[in-house]
Amino acid sequence: MERLTLLSAVICGLCILPAITEGCMLPFEPIGTQCLYVDPLEKGSFFDMRLYCAKQGAGGKLVKIPDATQLAEIIAYIKDSGLDHAHYWIDATDVDHEGLFTWGDGSPVPTGAPFWRYDCDGAYTLRPHTDTNSNCAILDSEYHYLMSDISCMADVGEIPFSPICEQI
Repeated sequence: MERLTLLSAVICGLCILPAITEGCMLPFEPIGTQCLYVDPLEKGSFFDMRLYCAKQGAGGKLVKIPDATQLAEIIAYIKDSGLDHAHYWIDATDVDHEGLFTWGDGSPVPTGAPFWRYDCDGAYTLRPHTDTNSNCAILDSEYHYLMSDISCMADVGEIPFSPICEQI
């Protein structure tokens, strides 16, 4: 593997390699600091997409976005790759404690800007809302891929959403 990395660096010349150059197993690829798989064709509920991610490669999960820089990397990848025609599930929910969104590992999801979308309600309310029907988070294509809370079943007249899976 070291030979391949060295060969890539020699062939590449002056280009800059991404932070992760190895370690991503198919179908995952390096996006920012994570090995991710963005699948705009697969669609389902939050729970269906959690299961779908677990079946990818050697195992995966819906993505946990650690910081604003990684969120920007994911958004750029979605747009640059022409995958910007879907909403994407991420591993954030407030099912356990209404109003307190956590990642699948139990750590808190950041609130406010630049993570969550705002509502054009006159007060420009940042999401998430305290709403017992909107317990899972997506990257919302209608709001420049900022986070939005929605029903985990995506049964509010919406098309089911696609997953962004993270290699574990």
